[in-house]
Amino acid sequence: MKNKYGFTSNEILETILQLEDSFCCRVSFPPTGMPHPACHTRFVEWSGTKNEKDIVEAGKHFIDLFGEENPDLIVDNTKIHHYRIDDPSNYKNLYKIRYRYNYQKAVVDAISQEFGDNDDFLNPKYKGLPLNESLINSNPIIKQNGDYYLFAFALPTRSLFHITEQLIAKADSEYYNTKFLGNKYSKSRDNYLENKATELFKKIIPNGQAYPNSKYKTLDDKGKEYETEIDLLIKSDNAVYLIEMKAGGLSAPAKRGAIKSLTGSLKESVGYGAYQSYRALDYIMNNDMPEFVSEDGTKVIINKDSKFFRITITLEHLADLVAYMYDLKEIGVIDKNIDFAWTCSLFDLLIFSEIIDNEEDFLDYLEQRIPLYQRSEMEFQDEIDILGYFLEHDLVFDEKMISRLSSFRLNKYGSSIDNYFEKGGAKPIRKKTKKK
Repeated sequence: MKNKYGFTSNEILETILQLEDSFCCRVSFPPTGMPHPACHTRFVEWSGTKNEKDIVEAGKHFIDLFGEENPDLIVDNTKIHHYRIDDPSNYKNLYKIRYRYNYQKAVVDAISQEFGDNDDFLNPKYKGLPLNESLINSNPIIKQNGDYYLFAFALPTRSLFHITEQLIAKADSEYYNTKFLGNKYSKSRDNYLENKATELFKKIIPNGQAYPNSKYKTLDDKGKEYETEIDLLIKSDNAVYLIEMKAGGLSAPAKRGAIKSLTGSLKESVGYGAYQSYRALDYIMNNDMPEFVSEDGTKVIINKDSKFFRITITLEHLADLVAYMYDLKEIGVIDKNIDFAWTCSLFDLLIFSEIIDNEEDFLDYLEQRIPLYQRSEMEFQDEIDILGYFLEHDLVFDEKMISRLSSFRLNKYGSSIDNYFEKGGAKPIRKKTKKK
């Protein structure tokens, strides 16, 4: 990446975040023209690095010095300029990209497009249909006459992985296909997911033993023996966890809402992951001495009387798509003969590993959460909202009240979790419900 483009993958993320911060530092809002708080925050941080001697030696007003050292802002004659978001005459100054650091120029150019580059969006049978292929996901920045503009800041943030993958593929297609997408290279996408998820589960289940890529022999539909594996097997004194990892993401058409592509992508990840862990559990239950062999050759004997939990971890953040597993089974994404597995993205697992720091709470969560997949009348925004509700009330509901409703939706219970991660608020702690 560095050799081809002049920047690293980390600098892509840093640039995207900086572009949004720069915009916030320039924008003001009606009716009074009040600037966004980001500008004040930037100035306070900058002031903390200066003393009176520094400013005197610079020989210029401190506001002009601030502007000189923050070139992504517009400052002149001791004034920091802001532009009202409701005035179109301000849009050029407001949305034009200004760089805080030099490496950002290369990042911006690499993910930009000029007028006419996205012609294919208007050329299919249904011109301009939102489901059509579009460059806006991989190249969200507009280039015109040597200047660059970003009008939709959610696009690069939401498409960060897609953007990075596309850049890798363009830089070296052989590396992309053989190493990045494969699992033989230690830094491949698949191996990253497996290694990171294993690390996080060790935090949640500190006394468990983790056995990655554990092989076992079972029978196919014709009764013929074959060898397969479970991505991660964890044994603790309290339970056995059968965990599958799915690094494949949603295709571009699936993300745009193409039903056939969406259901196909979900079958390959959520559906097949549930099947694989179900297959491993079926092997355990139908053998007198179920045995697995981990990647380091360790033989793992499983007690059939253990408590079992099946889990699927996805690299793609599927949000509310996996909150409604009941619907996914109804449309055939998950086999109707297979029980639900707890399904969670790696991003949400990062949050769980920070909030749920002991196996007892994790077990309680799984035992209460998995049955909710059967509740078609319950609606959730995402897994973190369910976690937030669990911390407050366990997953205990007023069943008498719910029985009178055709649907029941949780309010946003993830706000305390958001506050902890985004603003450094107090860490949410579980308030255990007294058992009756």
